[in-house]
Amino acid sequence: IISKIPPEKDVDGLRDDSPFLPAAVLAVKKILTSPRGEVVIVGSRGFIGRKLMQVFPMAIGMDKEDFDPEKIKDFDIIISATGQESLIKEIKEGTICIDLGFPRGDFDPSTALRASFFTPVPGGIGPVTVACLFENLLSQS
Repeated sequence: IISKIPPEKDVDGLRDDSPFLPAAVLAVKKILTSPRGEVVIVGSRGFIGRKLMQVFPMAIGMDKEDFDPEKIKDFDIIISATGQESLIKEIKEGTICIDLGFPRGDFDPSTALRASFFTPVPGGIGPVTVACLFENLLSQS
């Protein structure tokens, strides 16, 4: 069905040849306007993770095969898009945590206490994602 959508009308950014970024990726890009420090994208081989790796080429990617909870503690910015509830349990003090996990968060709720910035699920990145989808829609017309 997605292949039937003309690329220039794909405001969700689901096609590889779409001129639009997926709204969730655009939301992360807007939130992290100038990321400083080491960035890891957990779930880097999934649809959203692959797109995030394109937007943040300096980031390290982790996925099921190479996920290491000990290495996660070394990063300044953790973006997670796996959908695995409470996958990330330990972070270092002051980490920026962007959670794209659905329907429950990829970060254990206790990590919010050590984070300098934390997007909870639900209610964190979701509202920004909705605004970015409308931005894509308005720029299409």
